[in-house]
Amino acid sequence: MLLKSIKLNNIRSYEDEKISFPDGSLLLSGDIGSGKSTILLAIEFCFFGFRPKVLDGATLLRHGKKEGSVELKLDIDKKEVIIKRTIKRGNRSIGQSSGYMIREGKKKELTAVELKAEVLNLLGYPRNILTKSKDLIYRYTVYTPQEEMKTIITDDPDSRLDVLRKVFNIDKYRKIKDNSSVYIRVLKDRAKFLEGKSTGIEERKQQKKERLKEIEEFDIRIKARKPKHEAIKSEITLKKKNIERFEKDLKKLAGLKKDLELQNLSLKMRIEQRQRNAAEIGRLSKAIEEIRKDSQAISNEREDILKKETISKGNSVKLLESTIRKLGQDIAGFTISKKNAAEIRSKITSLDKCPTCEQEVKKEYKEAIINREDRKIKDNEESLDIYRKQMKRSEDELVKLRQDIEKLRKESAAIELNRLKIKNLNENIKQEENLAKSQEDIKAEVGKINQKKLSIQKDLSEYSNIEELYSELRKKLDKIQIDERKLALDINSLEKDKSGLQMLASSIDKEIDEKTRALDKLNQIRHMIEWIDQYFIKLVTIIEKHVLSSIYNEFDSHFREWFNILIEDENLQVRLDDQFTPMVVQNGYDAAIGNLSGGEKTSIALSYRLALNKVINDLIPTIKTGDIIILDEPTDGFSSNQLDKVREILDQLTNRQTIIVSHESKIETFVDYVVRIAKTEHVSRVFS
Repeated sequence: MLLKSIKLNNIRSYEDEKISFPDGSLLLSGDIGSGKSTILLAIEFCFFGFRPKVLDGATLLRHGKKEGSVELKLDIDKKEVIIKRTIKRGNRSIGQSSGYMIREGKKKELTAVELKAEVLNLLGYPRNILTKSKDLIYRYTVYTPQEEMKTIITDDPDSRLDVLRKVFNIDKYRKIKDNSSVYIRVLKDRAKFLEGKSTGIEERKQQKKERLKEIEEFDIRIKARKPKHEAIKSEITLKKKNIERFEKDLKKLAGLKKDLELQNLSLKMRIEQRQRNAAEIGRLSKAIEEIRKDSQAISNEREDILKKETISKGNSVKLLESTIRKLGQDIAGFTISKKNAAEIRSKITSLDKCPTCEQEVKKEYKEAIINREDRKIKDNEESLDIYRKQMKRSEDELVKLRQDIEKLRKESAAIELNRLKIKNLNENIKQEENLAKSQEDIKAEVGKINQKKLSIQKDLSEYSNIEELYSELRKKLDKIQIDERKLALDINSLEKDKSGLQMLASSIDKEIDEKTRALDKLNQIRHMIEWIDQYFIKLVTIIEKHVLSSIYNEFDSHFREWFNILIEDENLQVRLDDQFTPMVVQNGYDAAIGNLSGGEKTSIALSYRLALNKVINDLIPTIKTGDIIILDEPTDGFSSNQLDKVREILDQLTNRQTIIVSHESKIETFVDYVVRIAKTEHVSRVFS
C-alpha cells in the first residue's frame, strides 16, 4: 500500500488543504504546533474512524465548524482506492456520518462501522486479529505516535508482552492455556455434579422391582370388577332407549299444553281488545257530538284580509322602529354638541392666559367666544325639544300598531283552531267506523279460537298417565346410574393408583438410565481432565515458547542493529530480555533507561519501533501496509551527529514510502521530498 494524497476539510487547524505523497522519503516540515501531526491523525481517522479516549470528533473537527471530512487516495496492488469519512456536529455531540469507498471505479456508500470493516479487509489484516485489537497492527507497523512507543518501552513487562502477543498474533497460545485452565475447572465442577448424580443405582433397581410387583396386583383387582361394570352399562343403555321414547311423547304433550295456553291467552286478548274498542267507540261518539256543536264555518276571504293587514302593519312597525333609532342618534348628537359648547364656555370664562403663547387673553376675545357658544347651546336645546316631541309621537304610534297586530294574530289563531276542530271531527268519524269493523273481526276470531281449544283438549286426553310412567322409569335409571358411577370410580381409582405406580416405575427407570449415563460421562470427563492438564497445556506452552523464541531472536537482532547505527558507543549496548523489555548495558553493567539522555531514550524507542515494524511485516506477509512507514518526531533530543545517522537508517529501510514528521531542518537534506507546513492566524497551510 502507498499513500497518494489526502484532502482535509475543516480538520483541526486545516480549512481546505490537499497534500500529495510521492514514492520515496517525504518530510512533513514545520514548527511545533504548525499542524504536522494532524495529517497523520487524519490518515488514521480515514482508515479506522474514531478511537475511544484517543481520537474523537472533538479532537478532529475544526472549532466552530458543523462539518468536516478527510479523503484519502491510496495505491493498493497497483489499483487506486479512495476512502472518505465525514464528521458532523450535532446538538449534543460530534459524530461520524456515512462515508464511501471507491475501488476499481465503483463507489460504495458505507456507514462508519461498515467502512472500518472494509478498510481492515482491504489492508489484509488477519481476521482473528480484527475482532480483538482492530488497528493495533497499523499502530506498530505504519504509524506510532512517539509518545506511545515510549510508553510500551517503559510499561510493565506483563502489559508489554500482552500487547506484543496481540501484535504478533500469538496471544492465542496464552488464551488457549487460560481457557484450558478455565475449562478444567468447569470439567471438575461437572465431575462433582456427575459423582452425586451417579450414586444409588442398585437401590433404584430394587425399588423398580417392588413397583412392578404392585402393578401386577392392581391389574388383578381391575380385571375382577370390569365384567360387572359392563353388565350395568348395558342395562343403563336399554333403559335410556325406553326413556328416549317417553321423552318424545312428553315433548308432544308439552307442545299441546303450550298451544292450549297460547289459545287461552289469545282468547283473553281478543275479549279485552273488544272491551277496549267498545269504550273507545263511546268516547268517539261523544267527542264527535261536541265538535259539531263548537265548530263554525271558515271564511277564506276573512283569513286573507287578516294576513294582508298583519303584513302591512308589520311593515309600518319596522319603518317606525327605524325612524325612532334615527331620532335617538340625532338627539344624542345634539346633547353632545350642547355639552361640548358648555365645557368650552366654562374653560374660556376661567382662562386668563393662553396656554400656548402664555399671553393674556383679552376680555373682548373671551366675550366673543362665550356669545358664540351660548348661541350653540340655545340652538341645540331648540333642536332637542323638536326631536324629542317627534320621538314621543312615533313611540305612541308604534304602541298602537303593535296592539292592532296582536288583535289580528288572535283572530287568525281562532280561525286556525276552528280548522283543527273540523279536521279532528273527520278523523274521529273515520276512527269510529274502523273500530266498528274491528269488533266484527274479533267476534269471528273468538269463534275460531274456541274451536281450536276443543281439538287440543281432545289430543291431551290421549297422554293422561304418561308423566307418571316416565317419572317411575327415571327413578330406576338414576339408581342404576349411581351403582355404575360407584363401580366406575372404584375402577378409576385403581387405574390411577396403577398409573401412579407405572409413572413411578418409569421415573425410576429413567433415573437409573440417567445415573448410568452420568457414570459413563464422569469417566470420560476424568480422562479429559487428565489429558488437558498433563499433556495439552504443556504442549501449548512449548509451542508458544518456540514461536516466541523465533520472534525474539529476529526482534533482538534488528533492535541491536538499529541502535548500534544510531549510537556509536562501545560502552553502551542494548538487548531484549525474554519479555521483550529493552535492557541497557553501560560499561558492562545493567543501567536504567531513566538515567539515559533524551537522545539515547529516543534512539531506543526508534530502534524498537523499526525492529517491531520489520518483525511484524516478516511474520504476517498478508498485510498490505508493508511498503510504508510513518515516523512521528523520531529525532527528539538527537544531536547533530545522530541526525546524520538517520540518513544511514533511511538508506537501509526497504519500504517504498517513508513519511517523517519533524521540525528538524537538517532532515530536509537527506529525504527525497519536503512538504512545508505553516500556521497563520490558527489556519495551517501546505507549501511544496
